[in-house]
Amino acid sequence: MGRNYYLQFNAETKEIEFKGRYFYAPEESRVTLDGLFKEFYRKRGYKFIPPRVKKYAEMMGLSIEEIAVLELQRRWASCSDRKRKVNFHWKIMMAPASVIDYLIVHELCHFKHKRHNAEFWNEVDKYYPEYQKQVSWLKVYGAALEV
Repeated sequence: MGRNYYLQFNAETKEIEFKGRYFYAPEESRVTLDGLFKEFYRKRGYKFIPPRVKKYAEMMGLSIEEIAVLELQRRWASCSDRKRKVNFHWKIMMAPASVIDYLIVHELCHFKHKRHNAEFWNEVDKYYPEYQKQVSWLKVYGAALEV
């Protein structure tokens, strides 16, 4: 959520755990650590993102059928109008909550405006007025969201 934490290996841990300022990983996971972190962030995303999507969707008068947290190649998020589905890259769980909220609003606005035109950005501004700060954050720190 936008901060750096310590990593400690622990023989008693079976999966990635987060407590206080530390991530704890199984001792034998040194080789598979990337996959364990990806799964950790996906699980966290499934807890954190859907309530926020529902909140903003209600504000915007939208209904969303499905929310997914997965590996997206070169995008932070995407949406599908056919299924009323929004997808989020698991990496966004390393960003501050304000950036995640911006990405949610951004994707939901695509249900009203397909292209990134003036109407689209006006819609984003209407529901997330400080979106430009989040866009700037992604430009500066987005490439560092790696495990």
